[in-house]
Amino acid sequence: MSGFIRFDEAILGAIRGAVDLPALIGQDLELRRAGPDSFKACCPFHAESTPSFFVKRNGFYRCYGCEKTGDAIEWLRQRHGLSFHEAACQLARTHRIALPPPPDLSEEAREQVRHNAQLRRVLEEASRIFRRGLARRPGAHRYLTTERGLDEAAISTFELGVVGSGVAPLLSRYPRGLLVEAGLALLDDGEVVDRFTHRIMVPIRNQSGALVSFAGRLYLPGDRRESKYLNGPETAIFRKGDELFGANLAQRAIRRERTAIVVEGYFDVIALHGIGEYRAVAPMGTALAANQVERLLLMADHVYFAFDGDAAGRRAAISAAHAALQHIRDGQSAHFVNLPGECDPDTLVRAGGAEAWTGALEAAAPLSAVAIGQVLGGLDVRVVEMRVTAAQRARELLQHIRHAPLYRRSFQQALEEAVGMPLE
Repeated sequence: MSGFIRFDEAILGAIRGAVDLPALIGQDLELRRAGPDSFKACCPFHAESTPSFFVKRNGFYRCYGCEKTGDAIEWLRQRHGLSFHEAACQLARTHRIALPPPPDLSEEAREQVRHNAQLRRVLEEASRIFRRGLARRPGAHRYLTTERGLDEAAISTFELGVVGSGVAPLLSRYPRGLLVEAGLALLDDGEVVDRFTHRIMVPIRNQSGALVSFAGRLYLPGDRRESKYLNGPETAIFRKGDELFGANLAQRAIRRERTAIVVEGYFDVIALHGIGEYRAVAPMGTALAANQVERLLLMADHVYFAFDGDAAGRRAAISAAHAALQHIRDGQSAHFVNLPGECDPDTLVRAGGAEAWTGALEAAAPLSAVAIGQVLGGLDVRVVEMRVTAAQRARELLQHIRHAPLYRRSFQQALEEAVGMPLE
């Protein structure tokens, strides 16, 4: 029982007919007109200096150099690493083409699909309530604009809102249990109570744009509750390790420029988008998972990690370096932005704007340098015993590299030079 939609020719024809292929490919390549219904560019699939890649308004592209050809679905498969099913579903959602439910779902599975849709409906209604609340709570609006430096465009783009004493009474037409399942409420001694109170509310949308959860941030002066940030729990429609905050907004820029920026916090993402850095995403209040790095390396060839300058940020950088080594392929790269002290991207751009951010990116350290620093950390390789320890660390790091044989060979040479002994 796969649960996959079977795309017949009628649906595929509707998808192909709805997509403006030059506009789709133009998100990634700089196309030049080659005729009334034709555009050209240098092929993205092989190195060339004279354009031989042509895109037709009839919905097909072809390279006369490497013979790559296809339609909109094939473009997403060949260029962005999506499966046929993922590509077809993404295009259908984008162009509002109704898809039938998977034909082989059991009745139980169909009921789960309907239930998940109801969870999304209650979340969307809560989001509308939170957004309307900003107009009635000037303190919350002042926090976003004055303290956080956000303009109305950023507040609107990220659908920021506020909650007071709770939202459950305003969602009384929904069963109480549904509010718990959606992550908006919780059970306290058998009573259903609001999970989020007196917080700025940040909607969490998945990469497809569906609302799946919320995060709440304290904003009232003197509020010293246990957690500054409160993240929604995992639910039937939300798995923290599967999502990246801002991916629904950033994916177009990431794919176009083949570069992604990973930061720690929600407001880091919002601040960077505010200065035109539209490639920024963040994990969901947890450590960056290896599969999240893998997803980014399917969309991008270059990933920059810009974690906070504190001890937790340094630990996150080490974890991200291991994940990058595990999933990187030859021709790809990872870099690490070095932020001072307790600085984070949000405070950096508020203080120095786009110029400070550009400077930080340009000074970022490559993955190899960060990894070698980890190998040598706290060791004096002039001492035989410490050199052996460093060699053991180096071998462990090399084992992470599975998909980049050329990178592994070059990295091993650099490690051997740093450690002072062969690693064979």
